[in-house]
Amino acid sequence: MRLAGYCWCPGCMKWVPEHLMNYDADEHIRVCTPCLEGTSAVTNYIMEEHHEDTKCIYCGSYDTVENAPHWRHFRCQNCGKEFYLL
Repeated sequence: MRLAGYCWCPGCMKWVPEHLMNYDADEHIRVCTPCLEGTSAVTNYIMEEHHEDTKCIYCGSYDTVENAPHWRHFRCQNCGKEFYLL
């Protein structure tokens, strides 16, 4: 999911307007202004709890792990099946 004019904040796990995002390349920080101010809980931005998680294609669970060193090969911790994503 990608919203035009919005950025995903890993701090509050919400899509926030991109003009509210703060970046520090030296310290690899990416966070929105409401998170910095401590007011992210009261915002009505779109929350996406499983933004960076991989969903199991068999049971729909987000409890998956990538099988290192096989890039894009996953194993579901819920149903135990393995799958590959392109």
